[in-house]
Amino acid sequence: MKTLVAQTQIGQDGKLHLDLETDLPPGPAEVVVVSQASGVGTQPPFDTLKGIFAGRLPADIDIDADLCQMNAEWERSIEPSPE
Repeated sequence: MKTLVAQTQIGQDGKLHLDLETDLPPGPAEVVVVSQASGVGTQPPFDTLKGIFAGRLPADIDIDADLCQMNAEWERSIEPSPE
């Protein structure tokens, strides 16, 4: 797998057009696109995951804290046991 980075323009129609050379053989390929606005002063639309789910979850849920707790529990579960 290779990561290709290209600068491009998004058209007024919202479509993305890419013309990239690769060293891949002809045939089917899986392509993953990660989009990010570029330019001065741009910032992500949400500072936290809670911003993404604003208004969709009960107000007393702190999704960021819950995910941190779940991650810590997962890390503890994969640490080797002292023998």
